[in-house]
Amino acid sequence: MKNKFLFLLVIIFLISAVGCDYKDIDRRTFIVAIGLDINKNHDFVITMKAAVPKNPKIGGSSENNQTYTVEASSIGLGLRKIKQQLSLEPDYSHMKVLILGENFLNGSNKTSLNHLMNFFITRRDFQNLIWIVLGKPSAAELLKIEPPTENYAGADLFLRFGQGVESQYSHNIKLSKFYTQLNTPGVTPLCPVFSVKNGVVNNNELAIFDRNSKLALTIDNEDLKIFNLLTKKVRSGYVFSISEDEKVVGFNVIGHKVKYSFSGSKDHLVCTIKPTFKLSLEEGVEYNYNNKKAANIIEKQLNEKIKNLFKKFKDNKVDPINLELNYWQYKPKFELTEKWLTKIYPNIEYRVVTKVNVTGKGAGR
Repeated sequence: MKNKFLFLLVIIFLISAVGCDYKDIDRRTFIVAIGLDINKNHDFVITMKAAVPKNPKIGGSSENNQTYTVEASSIGLGLRKIKQQLSLEPDYSHMKVLILGENFLNGSNKTSLNHLMNFFITRRDFQNLIWIVLGKPSAAELLKIEPPTENYAGADLFLRFGQGVESQYSHNIKLSKFYTQLNTPGVTPLCPVFSVKNGVVNNNELAIFDRNSKLALTIDNEDLKIFNLLTKKVRSGYVFSISEDEKVVGFNVIGHKVKYSFSGSKDHLVCTIKPTFKLSLEEGVEYNYNNKKAANIIEKQLNEKIKNLFKKFKDNKVDPINLELNYWQYKPKFELTEKWLTKIYPNIEYRVVTKVNVTGKGAGR
């Protein structure tokens, strides 16, 4: 009996060994970022940035990355054609960023965003936690940027997603969340925009799409800052400045939260937005500005800015704040549906009640 068991184990091992396509690490090239553009023939232009491992004892090239480009009629075909340029097996387990070119931003591509996201989500060798971004003027140009401070392949891009710098003017999203936004009825998809100017990467824009995966609008600067305040926590804080008698006083946000409530019927729905901010004085300490008076000025400013931003969203028939999900809590029997953006959302009336609490001065040194 024991001999039969050992014989069976040997057979299983031999079968698994014969069918294994495993390649050692020294026979792989690790793809860290992929860029997708569309050419004049409406074919995909696929650009890949691969990490080049270096052995300090052997020496060799000082480059830490290699870029490959191929054109194909589909993503799947392109990933197979790219192997013609490689001597090593491409490995996507370390891929961190997926970049879509400006063609996807203006809606001139022949393949929908839904189709592309389905491809990357369902393939087993891609991680769902990679970051997604739109690149201007193209994904290829974005991948070719190599700042002198980049220590490893793709570091300059990857560190912009909260791993390095955190900015009040950027909003990042992962592939898995973007895929969910595209496939949840009534939910508005959004994606950050990275642009290249004079060899420098800027990431201070946010693209907002309609339910047909076409660009509805982009927001930046002050609008994007307000949007971030309403949708996520930012540890770096924000500064609000008020000017009176040519005196500028600045406040840093050290805490904030937002509550949404609904009243009325679906034909005339009233959404009350109640943002609360805890501020500390950062600039203009020498003016001895009255905290209560400063709080009143900031409350009025924020009420107006938030109302204008929500009006801009409603006019473009997009809901990047995801009010539909908040309304779902208000009406548990409500079902997520595309009618939210066409029947209910256009009839919403907004009321903004901002509360600001100024706690005092920043720490002096």
